[in-house]
Amino acid sequence: MKTGKVLAVVGLTLVILVAVILLRLNSQTRQNGSSELTRPVAVSVASVSYGTITRRVSATGDVEGIHEAEVISETSGKVVAITSEVDTYLRAGGSIARVESELQEIMLEQAKAQRAAAQESSDKATLDFRRVKSLYEQNAVSESQKENAELAAKAALAQLRSAQAAERLAQKHFDDTVLRTPIAGRLAEKFVTVGKMLSPGMKVATVVDDSRLKLNVGVSEEDVASIRPGDGVEISCDAVKGIRYTGKVRNVTLKADPLTRTFQAEIEFPNDKTRSLKSGMFVRAVIHTSSRDKAIIVPSSALLESVGQVYKTFVVKSSRAFMRPVTIGARTDSLVEVTSGLVPGDTVITFGQQNLKDGAAVMYGAID
Repeated sequence: MKTGKVLAVVGLTLVILVAVILLRLNSQTRQNGSSELTRPVAVSVASVSYGTITRRVSATGDVEGIHEAEVISETSGKVVAITSEVDTYLRAGGSIARVESELQEIMLEQAKAQRAAAQESSDKATLDFRRVKSLYEQNAVSESQKENAELAAKAALAQLRSAQAAERLAQKHFDDTVLRTPIAGRLAEKFVTVGKMLSPGMKVATVVDDSRLKLNVGVSEEDVASIRPGDGVEISCDAVKGIRYTGKVRNVTLKADPLTRTFQAEIEFPNDKTRSLKSGMFVRAVIHTSSRDKAIIVPSSALLESVGQVYKTFVVKSSRAFMRPVTIGARTDSLVEVTSGLVPGDTVITFGQQNLKDGAAVMYGAID
């Protein structure tokens, strides 16, 4: 019996000790939490105001010439001469190389001779028909003689047309022995040398008109609605220091890429006088969309993490910070348009808000 009473007393004592410890810990936690809320945190702030903001959409991509053409061989044979070198400017139809043409020249001469003979036969048959027709009208020949003369004239004319087509084909085969560019531009690449054997379909060269350049960039579905043909664009290239290019949006696709979920915007702009930008170079583009006047704007540093287009910011009232959700519209590198959640005159925290809790005490100097 005594042992049981002793154990009961010990157990009761332990329960009381645990309760006291928990009460002290809870009290200390409350004091610490209260201290965190009452101890001012140094922050920087800015005033919400009206202003003008121009939305910017940044993108990157590879430039290409406004016109680019691959020169493809349409003949077979051995290259006998190179007539243009890389970086040479060529007018449309300019020569790049020549292929042996003796066989094509012979075939062309033969086709010309056949066409000349067919022309003579057709002319003679036509004259014969006219003479027979005149005699028929005088009842000097029968109707069947007239019909035979007419058929002979038509057959001769058909042979002439066939000979003319054969001559044009032979002329094309002969012309194809000179490899020419279909567009004006600079010879960017050349894939042939003297002595190389060509066959139809082989790539001979690439010609690029780089007086103007174009750039296709992917635009997100959030940004595409704000971009219009004619919007101004600033372009820069890390490989070309100190030069900024200005261009315009030429068009925007109406359907998103199913893999990237982006829309393609085509930008066009002039190259500089020395043609510093070359086809294939990587560039950065900033598209300036329409400006908004009397927009409610805040520094971009006032925004915290987002869920979609909803961001968090801290508003200061009576030296305390209160978290407030906001939605945004246009934005630049330093400013953001707020479409809901703030009004002009509000004071928002721009620095030091990362570890703040709702209702925390803050201190700051002048309002930016």
